[in-house]
Amino acid sequence: MQASSRIIASSYGIEMDEQPFIRVDSLYAPELEQKIINVGLGKRTVIFTSKNGVASVVQMLRGKQPEWDIYCLEGATRQAVQHYFVKATIKQDAKSAGDLVRTIDTNEISKSVIFFCGNKRMDTVPELMKGMGIDLEEVIVYQTLYTPSIIMKKYDGILFFSKSAVESFAAANRIPTKTALFAIGDTTAKALKDYVGNTLPIIQSPSPSEKTLIETIIDFYKR
Repeated sequence: MQASSRIIASSYGIEMDEQPFIRVDSLYAPELEQKIINVGLGKRTVIFTSKNGVASVVQMLRGKQPEWDIYCLEGATRQAVQHYFVKATIKQDAKSAGDLVRTIDTNEISKSVIFFCGNKRMDTVPELMKGMGIDLEEVIVYQTLYTPSIIMKKYDGILFFSKSAVESFAAANRIPTKTALFAIGDTTAKALKDYVGNTLPIIQSPSPSEKTLIETIIDFYKR
């Protein structure tokens, strides 16, 4: 979480602690790097659903600027794409992977679509692409590792930035009653729903960005 987010929340009387429950590591192998460089040489259609995927690909491109057509999630993922891929074109963005795939115009795709993802990616993108008859090539560029820990302090609310963080948290903790849960997006909210059912309120950010999530938390506690 950015320091500015905690400062903004604090200005509204909301104090936040930060505890990582996952670790994200970029993958590297000479053959993986060469594959990404080769993909970067052509006009390809690619999908990003995580800023971690963007960062990992950029690292292996080593300064090269591909002229890709990019489909990506809103919020942090789009911001990372705009920051790093200055010669690329963002064709569409969406707040969820399912919505994103549905924006793809199959008539504009001449080759297979490249999906840069992590080792714990959801099945949403490949299943929908298969149903649309689009050839999808998945390239795993980072891995997510769980780092669960026991939280003894009681909180009025807990916010989660990913499905993996929910699963890691759930492996070591139980959530007290009367605790509000905040999710950055659809996938995270569904993971929380699977974890707590209807026993606790789950508040989802309207857009998958840290800024919007913090605004959602502030609005919730200002009511």
